[in-house]
Amino acid sequence: KLALPFLQPGRLVCVESGADILSGTRLATSSDADGSNSIESVNSAKDINSRGAWGAVVNYEILGSKREESMDKGQKRRVVVDVLIMCDEVQGPKDPIIVPDNDLSRQKAVPYVVPVDLDNILSLSTLRVHIAKDMRTKEEREKAGRVLAEVRRRFSPDANPVPLLDPVKDMKLA
Repeated sequence: KLALPFLQPGRLVCVESGADILSGTRLATSSDADGSNSIESVNSAKDINSRGAWGAVVNYEILGSKREESMDKGQKRRVVVDVLIMCDEVQGPKDPIIVPDNDLSRQKAVPYVVPVDLDNILSLSTLRVHIAKDMRTKEEREKAGRVLAEVRRRFSPDANPVPLLDPVKDMKLA
């Protein structure tokens, strides 16, 4: 709920590796020795860069009724964020696999807009990039994909990580 004002189009977000993405979309990850994907606590921007994939917010939608009495017991409103993110080219748009940033040099990836649950977003960046309002055309997605590639080029995870929103300073939470 506190993140909603910051989900403006073009805001960079980091989507969690191994997250259960909506609509069958999944993230290409390497599993641990026991076959499960472990989720550790995030301690720094470097941890976030190694555990996720950066994409740009296109839009978001709040699912669920505004009236609490009409909702089933235990059901809560969900926020679904449409994120432009690099996906494996082989799978195509029907069942996209999100490619983590640390695997982009090894895999052929193309930009797709995928729905992601807000709970699966690791962090928000202070950076916003200019993207088109309509991302349905391949040309617009490719243009925005080049912008994301330029952001990755300028902000390497080791030397100069993507700047994160500070909850106190940027979001005015105290």
